[in-house]
Amino acid sequence: MVMVLNKKIKRVILSQKAVYIGSIILVMLSSLLYTNFNISMKNVEKNKNLFLKITMIEDAKVITQKPLENISELENKFNVLIDERKQLDVNINSNTVLRIFEKTEKVDISYIVEGKNIESDNDILLDPNFAKANNIKIGDYIELPFGKFIVKGFFSMPDYIYPLKSDTDMMVNYNNFGIAILSKNKINEINKGINYYLIKYKSKDSYKIKDYIAENNFIIFYQDIKDNPRYSFVDAKLMGSTKMGSALPVIILLLTSLLVCIVIWRIIKTEFSQIGTLYALGYTKKEILFHYLSYGNIIALLGGVSGTILGLIFVKPLTSFFISYFNIPLIENLFDIKYIIISLLIPYIFIIPAISFVTLKALRLSPVNLMRGNNEIIKIGILEKKINITKLKFISKFRIREVTRSLPRLFVLIFGITIASMFLLLGFLYKNSIDYLLNQSMNEVYKYEYNYVLKAYEDDNNYGGEEYNLSAFKVENKIESFAVLGIKPDSKMINLTDESGKSISINSVIATRPLSNTLNIKEGDKIIITNKYSNKKYEIKIDKIAEVYTGNNIYMPLSDFNKIMNLNENSFIGIFSSNKLNIDEDKILKFETKKDFEEAFKTILNPLKASFAVISLFAFVISLVVIYIITGISIEENKNNISMFKIFGYTNNEINSLILNTATIPVIVGFLISIPLLIKSMDALFRSFSKGIDFAFPLKLEPLSIVLSFIIMIGIYELSKYLSKKKILNISLSEALKSQRE
Repeated sequence: MVMVLNKKIKRVILSQKAVYIGSIILVMLSSLLYTNFNISMKNVEKNKNLFLKITMIEDAKVITQKPLENISELENKFNVLIDERKQLDVNINSNTVLRIFEKTEKVDISYIVEGKNIESDNDILLDPNFAKANNIKIGDYIELPFGKFIVKGFFSMPDYIYPLKSDTDMMVNYNNFGIAILSKNKINEINKGINYYLIKYKSKDSYKIKDYIAENNFIIFYQDIKDNPRYSFVDAKLMGSTKMGSALPVIILLLTSLLVCIVIWRIIKTEFSQIGTLYALGYTKKEILFHYLSYGNIIALLGGVSGTILGLIFVKPLTSFFISYFNIPLIENLFDIKYIIISLLIPYIFIIPAISFVTLKALRLSPVNLMRGNNEIIKIGILEKKINITKLKFISKFRIREVTRSLPRLFVLIFGITIASMFLLLGFLYKNSIDYLLNQSMNEVYKYEYNYVLKAYEDDNNYGGEEYNLSAFKVENKIESFAVLGIKPDSKMINLTDESGKSISINSVIATRPLSNTLNIKEGDKIIITNKYSNKKYEIKIDKIAEVYTGNNIYMPLSDFNKIMNLNENSFIGIFSSNKLNIDEDKILKFETKKDFEEAFKTILNPLKASFAVISLFAFVISLVVIYIITGISIEENKNNISMFKIFGYTNNEINSLILNTATIPVIVGFLISIPLLIKSMDALFRSFSKGIDFAFPLKLEPLSIVLSFIIMIGIYELSKYLSKKKILNISLSEALKSQRE
């Protein structure tokens, strides 16, 4: 009997194919996103972990004033591996810097991605992304100030997975910065650059070597691997992508389930008498339930399978993008079958219970009541009662009643428009926020053009510029590394501002916004900070919070800093300058320019444009499908009214205006809701994965962007109305008479 009953499924679907195709597309999008993001991110994560294991990534990096002696004895005493490494920066041209490392054997071992390893002192290995950006191939020669080298291969290095030029950078610029490896002999022959030690812990007590080095060799710089942004940024960015890959499919499926619920409930309401007849013919509730579940099964099956297949097709491109973006080698191509199974099952988990709910709601009625048909009295809802429509014109009354008497449909329409608008606004939000961050950091806060960090403290500034001091600190159980800077109270190079945009005088202790978010502190709070090199603890009071979005920093007067650190009154280790200074290269630990920072920001705008296009496409599809389906349902439910309007002499344009313009206000409401909802949700997302990372993302949405997004949304709405006009034209004048006969 069920087989006979199911013969009508094809007829029903073909009669409302737009609704079912739209639902299948939404399910397909959700399965595509889930499969693609989760398998790709898992693949990247597994390759990253395998890469870090093979290459023996450091646990700490240390620069000492006095060289380490008897390294083998220290390795045995503290159960560690220690590798000494040198690095130097060389200018290939006026805009491009190549950071060259010596080849290591025990810690941070280079991994050959393509080509061969170094075989002679004339060989060089390059970062593949830098080589690609600068059109350098294996076998090419590269000219450096100290010789000509042949590119033997491309490599990845575990402590430079995300190869930032400086710890304070946020974006990689492969056009202007790259990393390379030369042989130990060649590096020793050049005899320039910075010398430091890489330490790999082999037991839980290995960390005690830090205290030994601090006591015997004096630590200039010490960095745990988790404090290295070239490593930690990767986890943060992958976590953000994984969260998005899990959340978005669920939201889209929830929207789809609600749409399918409305569609199935409408079908069931028009078939009450048929369901009652089926009862009389001997069909059980179970058989009737399975019949209506078949509609959901078709949507879930076709959408889930097609989405999963498309997701799998795009796994390789997305994995390749992330692997090349982060400079992680693809050691193994891994597919987790778990995510494929979940991707196929998730549509059923959402859609089948939703259809079961509305079907069982109808099946609770007795067969006699069902056979009488859908004669329920139209109820006036609370919303309609509260709106005084007595003095309004007929058109306005009709539209208000149409909206308020179908609250589930109204909710789904607003929910769908809200989600689609959030997608649409997201691209603008990213662009506006990055523009603001770039402008604020470049022009308002950091006034210097060059930043020099020296290898040792000095007391007399004979170089020029504006001297400052700094050291690394931590707050137990909250943040493992941040910088405290001592700068001049009348500094011309750093301009800190409060929430109102007013400059803050540097005669007190000032924390940046990223640090205050991480520590959850406010003005007037006291915190205990621990110096990472000496392990001494200090209690300081935070006087002001500066609206600076780059850097987990605390600023205080230079004299106060030197007093706390027990240094000479005029001691400094860094210099800000508007002009390039004449400082002996051997004295410089780190050198960076504001131009590099600006160029790094600009490099993300191109991929941002591509992301914006993809996000806008999602917004277009979701909004078009939702509005079209809801409009289609509205037309189906108003067939009799439309027929009567035609009998009474209403023109097609008047009928179109009456029926299709009903959704105008819900579309506007959904768009308006999306603005604060997007900002709140993105703020929570950024806060969750940027904790401990030295920047906060200022969420800015310009009025022009909101207006442009609204125009696009209204354009999509008008397109869906245009596509729906044909349905109204196809409704005959006799439709009302047919209904009365039935």
